[in-house]
Amino acid sequence: NVVAGVRTSGSVMDGLSGCECEILVKNTFIHFRENLEQRRSRCASWAAPCSNCTWDDAADTASGASVDSCDSESETRSAISTGENVVHEVVLHGQTTLTIRRVPPCYDPATLLQEIWDMGFAGCVDFFYLPMDFRRGSNVGYAFANFCSPELAGAFIRCLHCGWLAQSIGSGPVEVCPARIQGLQNNIQHFRNSAVRSSSVSPEHQPMLIEPGTCTRLPFPAPLPATRKRPLRRARALAVCAA
Repeated sequence: NVVAGVRTSGSVMDGLSGCECEILVKNTFIHFRENLEQRRSRCASWAAPCSNCTWDDAADTASGASVDSCDSESETRSAISTGENVVHEVVLHGQTTLTIRRVPPCYDPATLLQEIWDMGFAGCVDFFYLPMDFRRGSNVGYAFANFCSPELAGAFIRCLHCGWLAQSIGSGPVEVCPARIQGLQNNIQHFRNSAVRSSSVSPEHQPMLIEPGTCTRLPFPAPLPATRKRPLRRARALAVCAA
C-alpha cells in the first residue's frame, strides 16, 4: 500500500480498512485518526474489565497509528509489548494511579478529563490532576489519574498507551505508566498541604476528587495544620530535664 508516496505496512492499513480516517502527512510520517464515534466505541469496549481485546488487535487498530518508511511496525509492536507487561504489573501489584505522559500543551484539566470520560471511563476515575505552567499558559506535559480498580487502570493503559489523544496530531503518541504515588488516600495526603491548593490557584487547575459513578467533583479535604518544630537546643534541654 502506498499513500502520498510513502510505503505503509499492510497490517496497519488492514486495521484501518472500512474506517473513516483523517490523514495528516508530515515530512516522512503519516498520521491516521479515526472519527470520534469509532474511537469512543473502540475505547469503550476496551474499558470493560472482561475485555477480550489483545495487543495484536491494538497494534492494527490503534487510534492515530504513525507509519513511516522504516520498521515502524516492529517498533509499534515492541512498544505495545512493553505496554502489555505494564498492564500485567499494574494488575498484579494492585496499582491504580497512572501517569499520562506527552499530553499536548493545548489541553486544560477539564478538556483532558472529559476526553478520558468519552473513551468509556466516565465514573471510573476518583482523582485527577493536570499540572499547569502558568507562565507559559499551558500544561506541563503529564497528568495523574487514579482509577477505581487495578483492572480499570490496566484497561486504560490498553486503550491509550502508544495511542493518540484527539488533539495530539504532531505531538507524538501518549505514554501511560504507573505513577510514583499510588492510591487515592496517598494522593490526597500528598496534595493536601501542597502549594497548588492555595487560594492563588484557580479551583479548575487544582487536584480534583471525583465521586465514582456520578463524575461529580467533591471538595478536597482541608489542609492539615502545620506542625511547629521545637528548636534543637530547647528540645535537648527538655530531654535533659526529663532524664
